[in-house]
Amino acid sequence: MTKKIRTKKNYTRKTACLSAIVAVLALILIGTVVFDPERTALRNAAFAWIEPRLLDLADRIEISGSQGSTVLSRKNNVWVISNGGTDYPVKQARVEDFLKVLSGQELYQVRSNSASAHERLGVVEGRASRIVIRGGAGLPLLDLLIGFAGAAGREVYLRKAGQNEVRSGEDRFTVYTESPGSSWYDLRLFPDLETDMIQRVRVAPFRQDEAPYALSRNGRSWSFSDAQEPPEASKVESWLRSLADAEAEDFSTSIPQSGAVLSAGSIFLELGNGDTVTLRLGQDDGGNRRDASVSVSPFVYSLSEWTVNRLFREASYFMQEE
Repeated sequence: MTKKIRTKKNYTRKTACLSAIVAVLALILIGTVVFDPERTALRNAAFAWIEPRLLDLADRIEISGSQGSTVLSRKNNVWVISNGGTDYPVKQARVEDFLKVLSGQELYQVRSNSASAHERLGVVEGRASRIVIRGGAGLPLLDLLIGFAGAAGREVYLRKAGQNEVRSGEDRFTVYTESPGSSWYDLRLFPDLETDMIQRVRVAPFRQDEAPYALSRNGRSWSFSDAQEPPEASKVESWLRSLADAEAEDFSTSIPQSGAVLSAGSIFLELGNGDTVTLRLGQDDGGNRRDASVSVSPFVYSLSEWTVNRLFREASYFMQEE
């Protein structure tokens, strides 16, 4: 009996000893993880320039860089660029991606906390590229300065205006600050058009030596209105896709946006739901560009020569090859 008691006490002591060793090892491991300098630096580097919740308050974005300044305004929950009293549409998805870059938590290492380093890193006010997000009439929600690229060229130095701290991170910013204002415009000519909606097309060429023609859908095939041999369906469908995806180079301000009369050529689309859409082309401006208007849009667009030639195909383009 005494031997069993002694054995039980020894087992209890060994168990307590092992438990104590395990506890000490656990504390050492936790301490290693928590106080490891590299891990601590990574935790401190995880950073977002603006809290996502603040983006709901944003109603104005100011972007300045080597290409000039661009101002985006949110009106009726839609981002636009106002110019000369006209609100031009912008790519909403591009604005969303831009705001995600600013509000997403990424690794931005602290590089300096001294104002003396600002000039060396290119984050001096008045010289650095800048992104300002405003909400209402108060202080900016974000005022961010974008400086020089890092030694490897993949990172860029960044600083909030009014603060000394400078961080660096992956350069996802200069693609926005160093792009022209037109890169924000939504320049699609037919933003809601799907090719299977188109039942008939009438083309009035802008070239004097070409005759007008019309194409009509017949199930999966197409036909010319003048009863000549049928066109190659794949070429017609490819051309319609070009129409649906067509984009201008810029908005035109050479003529009034409303009530513009352009008569050098036209493409008239008849849709399956009974609606019609017309693209009208203006004269060459001497710089290989032409103004164009679309019946479903209040704007006048500027098209390059390449875009015009791609949209205004000759009837012979659709003929089947022998």
